[in-house]
Amino acid sequence: MHKVLEYSKDTVGTFRWDVMVDNTKFELYIPSWRVPQPVPRRVRVEIFMPGDNHPDLSQLKQGETIRAIGWRQSTIVVRVQLTEKHTKTYRYDPIGDYKLRETGCPYIPKTLLPAEPPSELTISVEWLPD
Repeated sequence: MHKVLEYSKDTVGTFRWDVMVDNTKFELYIPSWRVPQPVPRRVRVEIFMPGDNHPDLSQLKQGETIRAIGWRQSTIVVRVQLTEKHTKTYRYDPIGDYKLRETGCPYIPKTLLPAEPPSELTISVEWLPD
């Protein structure tokens, strides 16, 4: 399952993309060190359920993107774990060291997931051309 999210805003050290899904906002923040310049207007977010075939996880660190700017263009692929259930969304946090996270915590609308949400997902973020 995938959705195209539109650029929404920048905050201190992050950029946000979002899209409305069944009257619920699907939001994703990405740290500025991991975002190509100029900032893409759209991103394609794909959600992989447990057991699905998915691309290899990306494992970039902030220092690597500074040394090799071209890596900012590469697709982000991360594992996330369910941390909070809200009225209309599920919050998933990236797994691993907080300082090395390539994405923020996506708030995924409940309608995009099974009634009993998986405890872990893999998500990919692809930068779309303008």
